[in-house]
Order: sequence, then C-alpha cells, then structure tokens
Amino acid sequence: MLSRSRALAAASLLTVLTLSGCGGSDADPESKDDKTTSAAPDVDPAGGKRISTDAYSFNAPDGWDEPETPPAGFDFDAAVLDPEDKDGFADNINVIRVDPAPTDDLKAFEDGSVKELEDANYTDVELQERQKVDGTTAIHLTSAGKQNGIEYALNQFGIVHDDVVFIVTFSYSADVAADDREELAQSVLASWKWAA
Repeated sequence: MLSRSRALAAASLLTVLTLSGCGGSDADPESKDDKTTSAAPDVDPAGGKRISTDAYSFNAPDGWDEPETPPAGFDFDAAVLDPEDKDGFADNINVIRVDPAPTDDLKAFEDGSVKELEDANYTDVELQERQKVDGTTAIHLTSAGKQNGIEYALNQFGIVHDDVVFIVTFSYSADVAADDREELAQSVLASWKWAA
C-alpha cells in the first residue's frame, strides 16, 4: 500500500515527463492547430480551501488539503490531496511551474506530451479539446498509469501563461468514474484565477 506522499509522487511523474518533448517555437500560443479551443464548461467552482501562489490561486475540492509532508524529489508549486481517501491511492492535484517556458507552441506541447506519456508506458493516452482557464488556453490530456500494482487515472492541463508553463495534474484512483474525474477537474479550474 502506498503512503499518501508516495502516491502523490507516483501520480506526478507525468508532470515531469511532458516537458522534455517540447521544443521552442515562435508559434502563436493561442494557435488552434489540430485542436479547437472550447470555453470552460459551465460548472460550479470548487468550494474548498483556497490555494494561492504569486502567479495564480484556485479552490481545492471540499475537504481536500495540502499534504503534511511534500513528496521527496518533486518541486511542486502547489499540491492538495483527499486526506479521507483510504484505498491506497490518495486522489490529488498538483501544479508544476516551469520558468521560463520551454515552448509557447501548443501543438508541440501536445505532441511532446503524448509521446512522453506513451514512452513512459502510460496507457489510454488521449489528447482532449483545448479549453480556456481564466482566459488562457490550456492543452488537455487524459491517461492511465500503474505503479506498485495500483492503477490510477490522470487528467492533465498544460498552460503557457506570461512565458511560464503551468502543468496542472489531477490524479485519481482507477475506480473513480470518468465523468466524476472530469467534473472535479472542471470545478477546480472554474475557480482558477491568475494573479493581477
């Protein structure tokens, strides 16, 4: 059984992998190459603890909190988890910040992310429709992973904002229904605000 910190670290492997496949480009970061951009879904914002950094803030889901001990080896800009999750994998959200951004080309970001996930043996890797997060276009991928016999699902958003990449990863136990995973992610993103 994984500890909560270990589960959070294992699920966050994706956040590190996605960046290495991206090259620099002068392309418009709002380009719609191959993927359209949708408005954020009309969902109620999450109502939990407000998490704030110097660049953004968001509401955690109700009852979720920051981990008592950040997992070793990962430099999260922000992280929250469900402390009541007792199935061996604590559902969680983490944000990685990469400054300066290694790319502003969303198509290259998407292509590199898919390749890195597949190369790292993630399964069911799917590129989803881009969407706006507080006015900034985000790429969106879903996939599934397995570590130490525990299967989990990932819902990830990559955002280039003010020449910084923010990778927001939602990680869930595999038995959480896809609709529930998406609803939770969208409620958090609906609460997202960039700092002025």
